[in-house]
Amino acid sequence: MKKILTFIMLVLSMSTAVAVRIENINIRDPFILNDNGVYYMYSTKDTTDSNGNIRGGVAVYMSEDMKDWHGPNRVMSISDDNALKGTVWAPEVHKYNGKYYLFATINSDLKWKQSNDGEPDYVFRGTQIFFSDSPTGPFKSFGRFPHTRLDYMALDGTLWIENGTPYMVYCHEWVQIGDGTIELVELSENLSNVVGEPMVLFHGSTPEWSDGLNTGNKTMPKGYVTDGCYLY
Repeated sequence: MKKILTFIMLVLSMSTAVAVRIENINIRDPFILNDNGVYYMYSTKDTTDSNGNIRGGVAVYMSEDMKDWHGPNRVMSISDDNALKGTVWAPEVHKYNGKYYLFATINSDLKWKQSNDGEPDYVFRGTQIFFSDSPTGPFKSFGRFPHTRLDYMALDGTLWIENGTPYMVYCHEWVQIGDGTIELVELSENLSNVVGEPMVLFHGSTPEWSDGLNTGNKTMPKGYVTDGCYLY
């Protein structure tokens, strides 16, 4: 009954709010969840703290027809004690076992390598999973650290269920290892942590047609990009 009342209140609030046409929304890496006839479109919604530092966050737009959208409403803000606090990339929300899970790529200012060739310094980033009872949040973290390894430049984590077992599939950045990978790691039943070690599914150089890109970087003249993984 509580879920039904929440859904009714959501529809009523959408019907009275001013809608934004899809052609007037400009966001990066959108992700749309269809839940009980309502579409939820998630996007980055970063803020700036009192010291001028970017603090990552995520917002949602809601629609019944994917043409007129209501929002954005903030659904997640990274806490002060989180290990990674920077801008968020490519948020996804998946419904699993009655709860909603937000997969967010979080950047940081933690350097693993200082650039010597005029390019920006390399910083750690990774995918962290947050959870909520509602697609509109608020989403909370399981802990302070990302689910991907802290010494990785990892991004674009997504959920995959196979034979009842949850996995996260993500990219290990080509800018760190040259030949980027798509990797898989098993998740615990409630997605709170990883189980075991990650497995490399394939490299960016694996397809016969993949000839890489010329970086102009003496230490990494060739790069093979992996990015934006999603499984069907």
